[in-house]
Amino acid sequence: MRTGCLLHVTEGDNCLQLQQAIISAVEGYGIPLYDPNFAEYPKNNRYVAIFGNSDNRKTGDWIEILYKGRPGNDVFQGSECKLSLGANIQILYANTGALANPQAKIIGVSYVYDAPQIILYQCTGALCQPGQPSLSRTVEISTSVTFIDVSDPPVGVEGQYPTVPARLPYDFFYPFTDAAPRQSAASLLVWVGSLLVILNSLL
Repeated sequence: MRTGCLLHVTEGDNCLQLQQAIISAVEGYGIPLYDPNFAEYPKNNRYVAIFGNSDNRKTGDWIEILYKGRPGNDVFQGSECKLSLGANIQILYANTGALANPQAKIIGVSYVYDAPQIILYQCTGALCQPGQPSLSRTVEISTSVTFIDVSDPPVGVEGQYPTVPARLPYDFFYPFTDAAPRQSAASLLVWVGSLLVILNSLL
């Protein structure tokens, strides 16, 4: 998905103010100002829920939005402005849960800003009077959203067949052998052989 808007630029506009206006149009208002001492933006503590019904009281249900290539103070190219005119919002998600009814879970969200480009103010036409503050031109600012599926291939899991333990009493073959307390070696072999045959048929 891609959307955009037009920003009116006049010849007297400051490059830093223009870049800040573009960032505000992309991210919304209330963004932190660039800190030249640390050469970075302070954290603005913006998060996205990983599920649609995430609890706002559970920190594990929310992930922080990352920003890549957010423009700083290096917006001057001589007497011209070198500005980033948009960003691509990349949303990484994965299908989790049951194989028959998977649920989409957001893994990460990142704003990836476009590469800076030089913006030239060109005054053309019969009404063009360089230096007049009322003259302006429009610059298009665009924002696109990309959903990236990072799911692992689904794997079906089957349960193991249950095993039935078979335990027979010590005198189970008593009618076919001598008295249980006085079994001979031959009768004991018959008893063991019969037991192995029965166990083999059960398994």
